[in-house]
Amino acid sequence: MNIYSVSRHPDDDPDYDSYLGFVCVAASEEEARHMWPSKDWSATWDEEDGYWVDNFGDIVSSSTWTVHLDGLVVKHIGVTAVPDQPAGVVMSSFLAG
Repeated sequence: MNIYSVSRHPDDDPDYDSYLGFVCVAASEEEARHMWPSKDWSATWDEEDGYWVDNFGDIVSSSTWTVHLDGLVVKHIGVTAVPDQPAGVVMSSFLAG
């Protein structure tokens, strides 16, 4: 599995109480781009409607994490040493307000 750094576009101006970026383990850049940045609670990307949905089916505020996935900066930073390493977020950066 690959290790990626995922961050907002440099021109993005995030509000307080939002994620700035994260490091994750994923099979591909595309999988990393579609990950939710939190380890504490999850959301999934609704490709058809273009927004994040939490575990209860509620839309997550677009200020928490960007809905402009094509604008994310995704950098391949390494490969895991563990053969069966599961995909997921390793750490994230949150701008608390």
